[in-house]
Amino acid sequence: MSIFQFICGFVGGAYLYPVVFLPIFYGLPKTIYFVSKGILNASALRFAIFMALMWPVIFIALGFFFPHLLDNLSTRPYLELGMNIGGYGSLLVCFITRKQRERLAQKFWKTAEIHLKV
Repeated sequence: MSIFQFICGFVGGAYLYPVVFLPIFYGLPKTIYFVSKGILNASALRFAIFMALMWPVIFIALGFFFPHLLDNLSTRPYLELGMNIGGYGSLLVCFITRKQRERLAQKFWKTAEIHLKV
């Protein structure tokens, strides 16, 4: 059973960590830089702040309305270990490999395209 929990945690962490942390650690600083240089409109900054705050607010609301989920996670150390290893591993892959960095840059500019100053 512990191997199943670890695998579920690994897969869940590999999906959730980039979805939650990349807008905070990659999108927000990059947006601030390009808004300060005058390449993007200020509306891009509002969008980046919204995206960075959306997931933490969702998770806090889930923890508030369903506290038994948090208790369930804290009693399963293999699930938590799998989430941490999978999540941090996927973040490292996103930042270390050249292909993933190029993909992140393409996604950033595709999303920021509507906020470009012409």
